[in-house]
Amino acid sequence: RSVVLSPSDVVKAGYVMKQSKHLLQWKRRWLVLTKDMLCSFSTKGALAYPTEALLLRMCSSVKSADEETGQANSFKVDSSSRVFYLIAETPADKEAWIGQIGRQMIRPAVILNRESEVEEGMIRNTCDSYVVGSSLTRRDAPQFPNGFD
Repeated sequence: RSVVLSPSDVVKAGYVMKQSKHLLQWKRRWLVLTKDMLCSFSTKGALAYPTEALLLRMCSSVKSADEETGQANSFKVDSSSRVFYLIAETPADKEAWIGQIGRQMIRPAVILNRESEVEEGMIRNTCDSYVVGSSLTRRDAPQFPNGFD
């Protein structure tokens, strides 16, 4: 299926290096984050026909990957189908990507999956998502065979 985004959908966009799916080569890609998807494009400013589109609801975590890749400023997004390795242009940009992707991943868990508990007159919302340092993990992430539409 084709994906066409509106400029108003964009939460964050910028250049990253992305490891290709089959040959595992690093390619420069224009990465666009929306509230529901992470899309890569071959050209800057593109909002239609991404090279890949990952549904955030299929993701279980986003975290630093410098040690795994041997590349500074790298991070990974774990999905039910595979792990996506990306390299940001700067350390600050890496942290911004991790933070923004993490915030978009946590939104469905907070809105859809929670029950309220009443303890000593106080209402506390419980959530199976948590943020630790430069990573976010959703323990309740769905396990579907394909992370792409």
